[in-house]
Amino acid sequence: MFVFGSVVRGRYIASSDIDILILVEK
Repeated sequence: MFVFGSVVRGRYIASSDIDILILVEK
């Protein structure tokens, strides 16, 4: 459970960073 939660959290943070980069490029 802990490992699975860490993976999901990592993906969520990564997707958030991508969204921020897209907004910056615009």
